[in-house]
Amino acid sequence: MDSLVGLFAHAGISMPVQVGPGPWSSSSSSGRAIARRLFEPVKINGQINDSNPVGRYMYEFAKRYGPHGVFWQSHSPYVPITIYESGSEPDQGALGRNDWNGWWQSSYLNFQQYKDTIDKYVALYGDHEGRKRSFLWVYSRSVVVMDSAIKEAARDNGAPEESLPRTACYIISMPAQDPEHTYGEHYMPGEWIQGLKDHGAGDFFQIASYHPYRSVEEQESWVVDTLRHYFSPQGLLSSRPFWSSEAGHFSFTLDPDEYDSAWPLKLFETYAIIQNVNAIPGYPVEQWTWFTYTERYMADYYDPNSGYWVKQSIMDSEFLPRPPGYAYRQWSHMTQGASFEGRIIPWSDPQDTLWGVYVLQYLD
Repeated sequence: MDSLVGLFAHAGISMPVQVGPGPWSSSSSSGRAIARRLFEPVKINGQINDSNPVGRYMYEFAKRYGPHGVFWQSHSPYVPITIYESGSEPDQGALGRNDWNGWWQSSYLNFQQYKDTIDKYVALYGDHEGRKRSFLWVYSRSVVVMDSAIKEAARDNGAPEESLPRTACYIISMPAQDPEHTYGEHYMPGEWIQGLKDHGAGDFFQIASYHPYRSVEEQESWVVDTLRHYFSPQGLLSSRPFWSSEAGHFSFTLDPDEYDSAWPLKLFETYAIIQNVNAIPGYPVEQWTWFTYTERYMADYYDPNSGYWVKQSIMDSEFLPRPPGYAYRQWSHMTQGASFEGRIIPWSDPQDTLWGVYVLQYLD
């Protein structure tokens, strides 16, 4: 980890960290379930509590790599890690489906407190609703633990309040209006955000992130609707910066050697979304992440049902740009330094403040 953090630092990048399920903290034998012992205190008598694996791990991590961390005493340049994001799309594993998420699968869980929690909620609300509500209660606690631990570490390192790390909480991937419940088992945005508030997590994340896999019009209306209605003085939670932490376009072609001509257009449409949303004072999109970059992560595949080849990346397996990669390069050059001064509140030192939208610069 030292080498990775140092590599980012030498590139002038404060490495963001995403915290998801894993064997080191899992409440199941599968290694992918939500962390165990989340309801243990983060600290006891001023000392980090070893019984809370997420609290202990995040505290030690932030104490080393965060503001005023031990790592920076012997390494330069000083580019501490200041962003920690909760795991991606936890809502999709909430109902115990037998899929790759598995955050809340009762057949896998071997931590008795959580098994009892599921039984309790199911008895009160039925199987479907009970699983959703019980998971949101435990997930909210994971956000509280993560944010508390990283901030306690920074304070113990002597970092001033204005430079404490921030937590980005995944809030939902679905559109704000879905009266026909097209997405069935997924949560509605208001339902998810209300749960975060009701379970005490509303003040424990400073960035709200989501995944806008929609047409450009739907993406824009979803962002504006969500920000205005759910994160505002009149909404469920106070306004805060917004991250589109995963956006993309899946190309469908009949020929494996061809590329969807609409793909470059999708990249430029995202720039229009950013401009329009950030024209609303107080509701900034602080970061937009394009997904996915390389074929090594998500390879092309043939869909026998439709007869189409599905392509998801902008670079091939050798990290050479595909035709959409050149569009991304042009888009990144256009948006680099995009500025919306006066719309985004400085969160830390001036050199760390993100004015407008941070864009990963494409280099040849």
